[in-house]
Amino acid sequence: MLTEARNNLNFILKNWKYTFLSAFEYKKSFFMQIIFMFINNGFFLIFWQTVFNINNNQINGFSFKDILYLWAIVPAAYGIANIFFGGINELNRYIINGELDAFCIQPKNIFLNIATSKCIVSAIGDLIYGFAVACFAISSIYEFVLFMLFVATGAVLFICTKTIIMMMGIWIGDTEAINNIYENSLLITLSSYPESIFKTWVRVIMYTVVPAAYMAHIPVSLMHSFNAKMIAIIGIAVIIYILITIAIFRKGLEKYESGSGIGLRG
Repeated sequence: MLTEARNNLNFILKNWKYTFLSAFEYKKSFFMQIIFMFINNGFFLIFWQTVFNINNNQINGFSFKDILYLWAIVPAAYGIANIFFGGINELNRYIINGELDAFCIQPKNIFLNIATSKCIVSAIGDLIYGFAVACFAISSIYEFVLFMLFVATGAVLFICTKTIIMMMGIWIGDTEAINNIYENSLLITLSSYPESIFKTWVRVIMYTVVPAAYMAHIPVSLMHSFNAKMIAIIGIAVIIYILITIAIFRKGLEKYESGSGIGLRG
């Protein structure tokens, strides 16, 4: 077991090395993508600064510092997920074009092979931005430790939800548009606004099919005061999403290998 873990780790590190070097091959494009993503995120923070100034630094009990927490955790988590596991973005295309075969026949962990096969360069801008904002929001070692923990759990949730949607392509075909709507219009949007502005039915969604509450809102509340029960809830939610992802990925591979992948290629 330890040998397998060591082999998987070595494989992941090599994949990261080659994908990063490949992305860095076009240096001007590499840096421009990072810079523009950083600027894009920066405009949102300027918008929120203006809104809070108009409302005396309070929106339904939510302060501007809470916004800083949100815009530190979510972009950093998104950045890590897409920099180091950006290959998941190609999973649906692999399924539709029958290109998943190339990964299935290799003597490597299929998921890790796919996930680490690509680096989304623009996500480096998100990661840098998240940590830059954290420098203004975090004021203690306690907050820094929690920030790192929530960035990690947030990245896992990004990876899980994207894998689930992309893998559904085995059953329903092209899910690229569905993923864009889910990730950008639901997950990221709901994670980037104060929870208190949403109605009850939206909050139910944020605690179930869209894990925005576990990715952003509960973490922000914990930055103010430690609560072991709430941290445990985040941990349980992450584990549940991981288990669902594993189950769907395995079932999807079985369906793909049984012949449905051939049908999709046509």
